[in-house]
Amino acid sequence: MRHCPVKEAFWEEFLGMLVQYDPILVALSVAIAVMGSFTGFVPTSGSASRPFTTLRLRILTGAIAIGGSIWSMHFIGMAAVNLPVAVSYDVLLTMISAYAAIIVTGLALYVCSLKPMSNIRFIVGGVFMGAGISCMHYVGMSAIRAACVLSYSVPGAMLSVVVAIGASIGALWFALRSNDMTEIALGGLVLGLTISAMHYIGMFATTFLPVSDLVEVSKPVFSSDTVANIVA
Repeated sequence: MRHCPVKEAFWEEFLGMLVQYDPILVALSVAIAVMGSFTGFVPTSGSASRPFTTLRLRILTGAIAIGGSIWSMHFIGMAAVNLPVAVSYDVLLTMISAYAAIIVTGLALYVCSLKPMSNIRFIVGGVFMGAGISCMHYVGMSAIRAACVLSYSVPGAMLSVVVAIGASIGALWFALRSNDMTEIALGGLVLGLTISAMHYIGMFATTFLPVSDLVEVSKPVFSSDTVANIVA
C-alpha cells in the first residue's frame, strides 16, 4: 500500500508526539511529593495553638518543604517523559514556578493556622494550595523550550485544577487540625497524591505538536541535566 506524505504529516500534527513514561521516575515523582508534603505538614500541624513568632518560622519551613516538593515532583515527572526531541527550560519561568509554589503554599498554611480554626479556613487554604500546585505546573510547562508547541485540552486542564483544589482541602483538614501523627501522615499522603494527580492529569490533557522550523529569540535556558541536578 502506498503512503501519502501529506496525509501522514496531517495525522502527525493532529495527534502530536507520542510520549512514553519511565515508570521508575513516575514512582519516584509520586514518592517525592508524598515525602515532601509530610515533611512540610510536621512543623505546621496544630499551628493555631502556637505563638505567632514561632508560627511564622514553622509556616516558612512548611512552605519551603511542600512548595519544593511540588516543584521537584513536576520536573521529575517531566524527566519521566520520553519525547523524541531535546528539551530545555527557560531559566526565568522555571524560577518563577518554584517561587509561586512556595509563596502560595505559605499563604495556604497561614490561612489554615489562624485562630479560630474553622472549615472555612481549610476551604480557603485548599483553594490557595490547589491554585499554587496548578500555577506551578502550567508555568513550568510554559518554560519548556523544544522543537514542539504545547496544546491543552480545556476540559482536561480544568479537571486538573478542580482535583488539585478539592483534594488539597481534604489534605489540609487532615493534617493541620491537631498534632496526631497518623492524621499528619494521612494528610501528607493525600496532598502528595493530589500533587501527582494534578500533574499527570494535566500531562494527559497536553498534546506536544512537532514543529520543524520553530524560531525563538535566544534566552537563558536550563538543560534537562541541569534541572535534574537542581532537583537532586
